[in-house]
Formats: sequence, C-alpha cells, structure tokens
Amino acid sequence: MSIEIKDIVETIGEVVSFPVVYARVNELMSEPDFSTSELSLLISQDPGLTIRLLQIANSPFYGLSREVDSISKAVTVLGTERIRELVLTTSASKVLASIPTDLLRIEDFWNHSILCGLISQYLASQCHGQDEEFAFVAGLLHDIGQLVLCNKYPGQYRVVFELMMKQNENLSLSKAEQKVFGFDHAELGAELMKTWHLSERLQASTRYHHELEKAEVFSEWVAMIYIANCLAGMIGVDDLNEEAINRIAAKAWEITGLSKEVVEPAVAFATERLSEVKASLRLE
Repeated sequence: MSIEIKDIVETIGEVVSFPVVYARVNELMSEPDFSTSELSLLISQDPGLTIRLLQIANSPFYGLSREVDSISKAVTVLGTERIRELVLTTSASKVLASIPTDLLRIEDFWNHSILCGLISQYLASQCHGQDEEFAFVAGLLHDIGQLVLCNKYPGQYRVVFELMMKQNENLSLSKAEQKVFGFDHAELGAELMKTWHLSERLQASTRYHHELEKAEVFSEWVAMIYIANCLAGMIGVDDLNEEAINRIAAKAWEITGLSKEVVEPAVAFATERLSEVKASLRLE
C-alpha cells in the first residue's frame, strides 16, 4: 500500500485537530492593530482553556511574584507573545494527549518531548536572548508526526521498529521510516503544522531536526532543536558521556554559537523541571 503525506494530512481530522480557539487567537494576533482586550475576550470564551492558562501562568514554571486571576491580567503580566505561546502549548498538550497508540510508551514519549522542550528553552536563553517560550513549544512538538504515524499505521510502524533492531540494517528511526513510508515523522509533522497554520519557523525546526544540513531557513532554531533532541535522547541511555556528546554535529554548535559546556547545565535545568512541567500540563 502506497502512503502519501497529503493523504494523511487531508484525513488528519479523523485523528486530531488543533482547537479552533488557537487558530482564532493566531489570526487575531496577525492583525497589526489588534487590542489586548479583544485577545482576552476571545480566550475567555473557552472556559477550559482559560482555566488551564491561569493554572500554567500561576505555576512555579513561570515564577511570577503576584497571582494571575484573569486572562486580561495574564496578558498584561506575561505579554501577548507569551500568551500566544501558552495557548499553543496548552492546545498542543491537548492534541498530543488525544492521539492513542499501543506502539509507544506514552510516558516515555512525553518525557522525551518535554525534556527536548526544556533543553531547547535553556539553549535559547544562552543564544543572545532568543525566544525561550517558542523554543519550549518547538521542542515539545518536534515528534508529533511519530504519534500520528503510530496511530494511523501501527502495522507499518512495527516494521519500522523491526528494521531498527536488525543489526545488518543499522538504521536510525528516521531512515527506517523513510524506508517503510517514503518519508519520516519530521516531514509529516511539518506538513501537519502547515495545515494548522502554525509558524514557518516551527515548521522548519520540526522538519529538519534530523537533517540539519538541509535547513535553508531558521537554521539557528533547527540547530537548537537538533541539539536538544540529541541530548534528550541521551538522558538515561548514554548518560551524556563524552563520546555520545561528540556525535552531535559540529555544525550545530557552530550555527548556534554555543559550546559543549552548555550541555551539563541544560540537562540539569530540564531534568529538575520535568515533573513540574508534566504536572502543569496535567501529565502526571
């Protein structure tokens, strides 16, 4: 059976869709003269989202000195861009949690995704004040294509795992997916994001997080997610030994301007906050 990305994207509504409110928030914030009162009113029309945003805004993750008890106050205190990222993060966690699969241990998937998001956030903080909130979301969502493939094509995805386990094949996850499907989870994830009208830099950081050398735009973001994904994958497996760290492409360090000295504090930052973020997203 031939599987085309466009067919998956066209039928993705059968599996998952982003909440309408996110699309409306994104559309509103694209207007040059939108008002914060309009934004607050729009978000407040979704009670569930309002509650989650207030819970997240008041969580230790953001470390605010005063209580945030309304969306209008959250917009004032956090700023509109951070609110947009919070809406996306909240929507994304809802989306990911709604995709069932028997092929992946969902806790392991969440741990990896959140660790990647937190490491990305730390790396962004070290890159001339890059957008830390976007970095977290980009890391959180980078593997969404894998969840969708496991959900829609469990039989074929078992073959992917079998290929990876064959010693004579020695294939990475991405290469095994390409062999079975003709594309990998990164390419699918980027196409899904395009249909959800998510930003081009989010599409790029997802599309090329396994193929850094192919990134023609937003290369610094791609490199950050690439490094974060590598490090998140090492936690508890390679224990971040020097040999494993040296396998990270030198080009990634060059593009970001970061050095390997950032590895230890980045991983410490992520592992210390993992449970906290899972709790804020209601994942434990």
